[in-house]
Order: sequence, then C-alpha cells, then structure tokens
Amino acid sequence: MDQQKSISQPKRRETESDKEEDEDVDVGQLAESLKFVGISPNKSDDGKPPASGTSQHLSGGREKGKDELPSNQSSQPSTSEQPGPSGAEGGHDQQDRQNPKIKFLIQVPMWVPVPDKEHPKKNIMSQCQRLLDLLQDTGFNEEDRGHLEDVAIIIGLNGKHDPKLSGILEQLQKIKEKAKLKFEKVSFTWGPGGNIPYNREAVPYSRIREHLKNCEETKKLVRKLRGNDEECLVYFSFVDADTVDFNEVYSSYLQIVDTHVNTHKIPPTVMSTGYEFLEKEFQLASQIDREVRIRTADCFPLGTYYPEPNFCVLLPKAEETLPESFINTHSKAENMESPTLIRQVKKRSDIPFTALFPRGQPIITAVPPGIKLKKGEVTTQCHHDPFIWATSAYTHGELKYEPARGPKRFYNIRAYLMRLLTCDDEEFKKRCGEFSFTGPGVEQLKAAAQAWREYRRTLETGMKKVTEKGERTQPPEE
Repeated sequence: MDQQKSISQPKRRETESDKEEDEDVDVGQLAESLKFVGISPNKSDDGKPPASGTSQHLSGGREKGKDELPSNQSSQPSTSEQPGPSGAEGGHDQQDRQNPKIKFLIQVPMWVPVPDKEHPKKNIMSQCQRLLDLLQDTGFNEEDRGHLEDVAIIIGLNGKHDPKLSGILEQLQKIKEKAKLKFEKVSFTWGPGGNIPYNREAVPYSRIREHLKNCEETKKLVRKLRGNDEECLVYFSFVDADTVDFNEVYSSYLQIVDTHVNTHKIPPTVMSTGYEFLEKEFQLASQIDREVRIRTADCFPLGTYYPEPNFCVLLPKAEETLPESFINTHSKAENMESPTLIRQVKKRSDIPFTALFPRGQPIITAVPPGIKLKKGEVTTQCHHDPFIWATSAYTHGELKYEPARGPKRFYNIRAYLMRLLTCDDEEFKKRCGEFSFTGPGVEQLKAAAQAWREYRRTLETGMKKVTEKGERTQPPEE
C-alpha cells in the first residue's frame, strides 16, 4: 500500500486550552497500562493495521477547533440506541436482502499548495490517483468489494488564491485518473480574488466544505448513484485527504445501517466510527480518545464530537445534496463544521433523528502538525481531558443553561461540566440533583458523565498497577 504523505487541507488544533502543558508521556508505560484495561494497539508487530473484524479498534477522532458554543439551542430528543460492535464480517449481499440499498457519496477537500521543496510537483500531481487507489483497495473487506459500484467520490482541489496555483489546478483537472468507481474532481480557490471570497488569514474550512457539498458535480454524482432506485439510502461521507488507510470502514457502515434498520425500522441519520492515528506514539492515545467518545455517545448520542475526517449524514430522499449548511451564520468562526451541520440535521421532520458512534472500523490517518502528548492524551482533542469532553457535551445544543445570557457564559458552562467530571462522588451526586441545565440531554448527560468517571478510574487503576508493581495483572471487573 502506498503510504506517502498526503497533501491534505492545512490542519489547526481542535481546542486551544489555556492550561499549561504537562510533561510528555512515557509511551511504553502507557502501552502497558492500556493492556491492563483491555485496549490493544491498532497495528500489529509489522506495523500494519490488524485485519478487519477484530476487536482491536478502540480509536480516537480528530476534528477542527472547538472554541465556541452554539447559539441555536432548539432541538428534539435524539435516540441513543447503538447497533453494537460492527466488524462487518461475512459481507453484505444487498440484492438478496429486503433492506434498501446503502450507497455513499464521499466528499474529500484536498488542499493543493504551490510546488516547492516540501511539496514536490510530482507528489501533488499524484494525490488524486493515490486517494482513488486507496479507497478501492481498503474501503471494503473482500466480501463487500462489489459495493464499489455503490460508491462515488468527489475531490475538491483547493488552495488560497494565487496566480501560480491556478495553473497547477488546471493541470490537475486535466489528469485522467483510472478508477473502477464513480468520481469527479472540482477545483476552486479561496481568499481575495478566489471562488470563495474570504478576507481573513485562517483557512475557511466550513466554506470549503459548503462549496464542495453544493457544487453541481456533487449533485451529478448523487443522480448517478440513485439511478432509478428511489428507495436507496445515500449517505454523504466526509473524509480528509490525509487518510492513509480506509480500513474497510464502509463494510462497517453497511453493517451498522443494516443492524439499525432491522432493529429500529429506520436508518441512522448521523454516524461515525472515528479514526486512529498512524504514527506509533499516538496510536494508543487516540484509542483512549475514541473509547471515551463511544462510551459517551452510548449514553448521550449528541454529547460528543463527530469528527470531520470520518462521519456520515443521511441524504433526504427528495434532495440532491444536504439542505443543511456547514456555515454558522451566528459566528465568524470557520471551524466546528460537524456540529454546525448536525444542529440543523437533527431538526429534520421526515424520520426520527438518530446519531451513532459505535465500535466499527475506524479510518487510519496521519497525525496533523503541532499535536503533542500529555499524560498519554492528544492534548488538543482527547475526550479523556475534561476540558475537551465538556466542550463537546454542549456543542450540539442538547443542553440549555440558565442564565441564558451573560458575560463569560461559555466559560461558566464549561467549568461546571468539567467539575462534574473531576469532583468526588459525594459532590457529583449533589450536582446531579441540582442541575442548572434543561433540555433533552439532561438525563443523558448525567449518565455520560458517570461513564466518563468510571472509565477514568479504570485507566488510572491500570496505570497505577503498572507503575507500582512493574507487572501486568488482571484488569479490574467493571
């Protein structure tokens, strides 16, 4: 498999905390403590991902900066049923089953730099073919390879407007890639003089995704996917260009949707299996992150962050693209794309809204620049960190806080939620009985906070056993 470094959209940190950095983690010690609590690495001894269908994937997601809270608080209750582990074993013959066919429209924004020493032109020109080959080789397990006919991918080649870049984009558009699946390429620029007007220094992440979602090429691919099958389920799958292994994630999604339809008679609206980092020193930390998200979502489906590099949204049957927007009209911020979209999606009236974050196969991705470890956690995104967990718990508008207005409101809410995780058991019980929150997520929040506390204790017990005794023991019963 070609694992050359991908030319992906420039990354920025998920949450910029004002807390001081702790010392870097001892990765070896962390590995031993995680074995104690039953978490295995996401790579085998030869450095390759384990075979699909295993229980080794307890991974973490990576998404854009969480530096604001939603202004839109209205919502309807969401369901919390999880379909259970989804290893996608045995394949899925959609012709023989009664459920609607499941199809995927994959959206990938791909940043294109002006060639230089760090970004050779040869690498830039080969990125689309690399991604197409990767999807064909690793998107499904062997039994499900026939489902490639039910997949389409659109690659959004983009960069900051520059006369030199225009020529590169034109050359990329002319390249004729080879692929067995349906695909389209579009190119556009952003910034002064670009296709997306933008006068700030930061990358306009939300506008890039919005532009790609709404372009005519996206709608064309949706029409091709549907064909004459008006009953098929089309999911918009959002993926980043720095994916290094799709890890048969779409076989997982097939099983997740099938299981939910068979159990609840409706398809899930939003779903994610997250992703794991490729680099060895970050693998275990990303597994802790994802395990926290899974446990949180099991209690409180919209109480965690659904990562932009791997999440799916069901397309309404009458639409050729998602009618909801990535752009937050109440804020100038260009991050938080996923929750901005989901806060609108959950208001749909066609079918009951359901969000799932189960233990399916995660996508494998590269660690973005600037990410560091502290206490075994990815500092800017790990939901094992109370700061990050508290921010995500509020981000989808499932909680209302009194007073509804006032100075430092965001910080007061986050501080309250953080304290809910870190206080002693007696104070936790008292706080749960004196909530200042209302809304559909209140009882779910209590259960999710308790799950976080229990998992943290499990991890701390494992680390303590390894540190004090220098040996592995049997994990504690939960």
